[in-house]
Amino acid sequence: MEADRIREGWQAGRDAWPDVDLAEEDFASYVRERAQPSQASPRWADLYLACACARGVAKALRAFDVLLAKAVTSADVRQHVRHKLLVAEAGKQPKIAEYVGRGPLRTWLRITATRASLDLAASAKREVPVENDALELIVGAGRDPELDFFKQRYAKEFRAAFGDAFAALGARDRTLLRYAFGDGLGIDAIGTIYGVHRATAARWVVVAHEELVQGLRKTMMQRLDLKPDEYASILRLIESRIEVSFERLLKM
Repeated sequence: MEADRIREGWQAGRDAWPDVDLAEEDFASYVRERAQPSQASPRWADLYLACACARGVAKALRAFDVLLAKAVTSADVRQHVRHKLLVAEAGKQPKIAEYVGRGPLRTWLRITATRASLDLAASAKREVPVENDALELIVGAGRDPELDFFKQRYAKEFRAAFGDAFAALGARDRTLLRYAFGDGLGIDAIGTIYGVHRATAARWVVVAHEELVQGLRKTMMQRLDLKPDEYASILRLIESRIEVSFERLLKM
């Protein structure tokens, strides 16, 4: 595309999203990579926002959330769309970079949301609830003889206690732990999904982690008929394993 047209498109994007700071050369490169000879009038403002989101511009991600909320009513679907479009796989650009400006970005989001709804429905039918395997996801399995001994001896009580503790968490805390330990996402990726700074994402995970440990302590005391020294030993062991997993997450 001609340089003058791209410059006009960049200016149109700045006018539409004045709070979103995007360099003209970044926008020009983004457009040239996606330009098609037959594409007479791209959606310049939408291309500008998509480009800024692909580059992780914080105010663009917040604007994306506003646009997504207008296009999609379901919070679960919105979360799925954020993950699908904004979190990049290793060595790749996020899926939002596939938007080429043929039609309104809002329409593109609705199409993505429809597919996400179908994915969620299919997943709900075949997926084993994460609560059933939360202990394995967060604590780990098969690597500590002492932990394995306790888990074999108190397998039923272990799973029930941990399931109760996990289920008692708020919906966002459960989702955060799924992302962190089930999907293996780092703090930066979680922050991108929620459109918040990594420090905020880390703080949320810290709170979810603390709530889980407190709930685990409470439910184990209620469910496990143990001597005080046995209970203390098990709890110290499990909490130490959770801490190891948690510290590893924060370093990602």
